[in-house]
Amino acid sequence: MTSSPDIVDIPGLRRPTPAPESKTGKPRQFLSIWFRCCHVYGRLYKNASQTSYNGGCPRCATRARVMIRPDGTTRRCFQALS
Repeated sequence: MTSSPDIVDIPGLRRPTPAPESKTGKPRQFLSIWFRCCHVYGRLYKNASQTSYNGGCPRCATRARVMIRPDGTTRRCFQALS
């Protein structure tokens, strides 16, 4: 007799989506960001020229951009002020 893992279905809970892959097949680099406008977390992905992380609020599409500088931070989580 084989056993299956327990699966709990919670209404309204979405499974996290994996980071999209880059052209090299590796997951794209991203920053986690708290969008205060809609009280949700989202991701900003690094642009092709490697100069900034760009994205938007998953609910209202408010745009956000974080510039990449040589003297920047090692933090990976930020807040987007509305």
